[in-house]
Amino acid sequence: MKSLAIILVFSTLGLVTTGCVNREQQAQAARTEKLVKDPTIPVLTRKPESRDLAEVLDITGQIASGDDTQVSAKLGGRLTVVYVRDGDTVRAGQVVAEQETTEGNIRLRQALAGLRGATSQLQQAMNEATVGPRRTSSSVRAAQAQLNQAKASLARTVKGDRPEQRLQIKAQVDAAKVAMENARKTLERYRALFAEGAVSKQEVEQFETAYANALANYQNTLELQRIQQSGARSEDITVAQQQVRAAEEALRNAQAAQQLDPQLQMRVESARSNVASAEEAVSLARQGLTDTSIRSPFSGQISGKPLQAGTVVAPGTPIARVIGQDGIYFEGEVPETKLSKVTIGSPVSIKLDAFPNQKFPGQVKSFNPIGSSVGRVFKVKIQLMTPNPAIKPGMFALGQIETRVIPGALTLPRSAIMADGQESYVMVADGAKAKKVTVKKGIQQSDLIEVIGLDPNADVIVSGQDKVSNGTGIRIDNKK
Repeated sequence: MKSLAIILVFSTLGLVTTGCVNREQQAQAARTEKLVKDPTIPVLTRKPESRDLAEVLDITGQIASGDDTQVSAKLGGRLTVVYVRDGDTVRAGQVVAEQETTEGNIRLRQALAGLRGATSQLQQAMNEATVGPRRTSSSVRAAQAQLNQAKASLARTVKGDRPEQRLQIKAQVDAAKVAMENARKTLERYRALFAEGAVSKQEVEQFETAYANALANYQNTLELQRIQQSGARSEDITVAQQQVRAAEEALRNAQAAQQLDPQLQMRVESARSNVASAEEAVSLARQGLTDTSIRSPFSGQISGKPLQAGTVVAPGTPIARVIGQDGIYFEGEVPETKLSKVTIGSPVSIKLDAFPNQKFPGQVKSFNPIGSSVGRVFKVKIQLMTPNPAIKPGMFALGQIETRVIPGALTLPRSAIMADGQESYVMVADGAKAKKVTVKKGIQQSDLIEVIGLDPNADVIVSGQDKVSNGTGIRIDNKK
């Protein structure tokens, strides 16, 4: 106020000194004199505003992607062609690169050849399992018949033969000769087939046995005929007895061979297993050829420069990095002291440095249950509600999580609230004087702050409050 008086004195002296009348200076001097004489402080007031106020938690982090993978080679080999470049968009299953297939084709041909061989062996085993039991049964019946003949011959030798028996022996000799010739021709035919690879060694051996039996039978009948013609002698009887024993042994051998028939079915099952193994080898060879085409596991975008064609890679070597748009999310960090205020489903407003004038809505989806040892912060996964291809993993982001909403909160501009130590207060207009009212601060939102303990109808001084104290005279000048 002293400064105002000094200004007034100098202004008056200036008028006297100059000796001329300056009306504008006189008007200003008049206003200054009025201010000097008026002890009140001009202030602006407003009533607290009732509104819904949201408490937000600021978090920082970066954009990440759950669908972020390195597409790698399953097999070792040389890359013959790479179809993608940095920034290209790819579909799920799209071929991004191909490897050399020469060795794969060779392995496939080898596997197919092995399958054909195994199939042929199976067919042969099935044929043997079908024909073998019939053949051994026939051999047993033939051996039994030969034994019966040998016994009858022994009996005739001992008793002597009648003329009709002599004719019968001759017929047996003729029949045995025919059977022997047939067995020989059959054996020769199967030996020729074996030389061509059409039948197995086992089949040839079986017909060799059949021929040997037929030859023995023919020789036996010849011997019986000679014995019959020479009459029964002790040595003839001995021979006949030996023939009976030989026939008995042949029968036992035939029966033993028949007991091996179940093994033929076992050979079929073994051959089937070999075919199944060969089929698996073919499948593996074909899969190896398929794996030379390296495909994207999901739709997305190529990030970074892929390997070049001609590069020799090992199994597991990364070829290209694919980032999927559907899996992009904001990964923020929340201090442990604020973690209790964040719940699954809380809305989040996200700002990106790359898009300074835009906000992207999000929602809290999950928490990492383990916090970092440095700073005691927890990772929070926030799903972007409106995916945007322009948003890339690695971008810095700032999120505001709405932790709670207070409906009808009394709010004031932050500048209207002053502090005295730990105490917060506002200055209100109480008639023509300023009055100090202690309040408590609540949540803040932007430039507004919640005030607790204030009359909703109070006229709060929002301009000039720092120039008044409790009881200071004021003049409300809200019209300016």
